[in-house]
Amino acid sequence: MTPQTYLDAPWLAIFAVIVGTVGVARATRLLVHEKFPPARWLRHKVIAWTKGGTWSDVVTCHWCNPPYLMAGSLGWFALGLLVWQPLLWAWWIVHLWAAMSYAASWIVHHDEDGQSQD
Repeated sequence: MTPQTYLDAPWLAIFAVIVGTVGVARATRLLVHEKFPPARWLRHKVIAWTKGGTWSDVVTCHWCNPPYLMAGSLGWFALGLLVWQPLLWAWWIVHLWAAMSYAASWIVHHDEDGQSQD
């Protein structure tokens, strides 16, 4: 894929924006709210490193975190598009996986009826 690919197929550019946004939303949820051990470990390390100051909001605030993750995501996409093609394919794989897993979790959460399946 080249920059021209996205100009010739604007639907692909729109799809990339949607996938990137939902992928970053999933990463934000993982970093800020999840109990997943590596994410929890990173969150606690950043809080300790910043001594619980204002910069700890980057890993504890779901409003503060996304601009930084989105900047990284956009940089990754741009490097893949302009410099090294395998980075772009990796961006698509990671972001599609994150977006699809977030969508599946959201569907399951809203499909639950509050009854145990046991």
